[in-house]
Amino acid sequence: MPAENDLLAHVRIASPCTASWERMEGDERVRYCDHCRLNVYNLSDMSASEAEALVREKEGRLCARFYRRRDGTILTNNCPVGLRRARRWVAVRLSALASLLGVAAVAGTLARYATPVVKSPAFQRVRHSQLATYEPFRTLFERVDPAPNFTTGRIAVPGGLAPIPLRVLNPPGR
Repeated sequence: MPAENDLLAHVRIASPCTASWERMEGDERVRYCDHCRLNVYNLSDMSASEAEALVREKEGRLCARFYRRRDGTILTNNCPVGLRRARRWVAVRLSALASLLGVAAVAGTLARYATPVVKSPAFQRVRHSQLATYEPFRTLFERVDPAPNFTTGRIAVPGGLAPIPLRVLNPPGR
């Protein structure tokens, strides 16, 4: 860690304040707190050298707001680690979104122009081959592409019409 950040490494909040930063008047660097009647400085919106100079100027007697990373260092606006991490976070999310949109576009295009598997000539050749007579292929083909259920016989039409003989051209098993 550079020497200029040594002072910031030792900055602590002596007595936390419950006043809301959003309700204070001012800009992103300094706001006035009506509760304690002091200026509150946002050290995380300053560069490391500006934040250190402010702490030295006020002799450590000031109200401040800052973000502290897990390793204990204060995050300032020129922190290269925080900036790199933020850029990586955005890049990962944008690339995931782009990948998702790309997969959706390809899947939509394939779904639009693809023929169903059971209607493809290759599937139908295998479906009606000798392989389809053996288990577990027979069960698999029956689930994927069930054979039509043929019924042969005379039909009766309500209303007194004479029965009409019904003949099936390709009964199963022939």
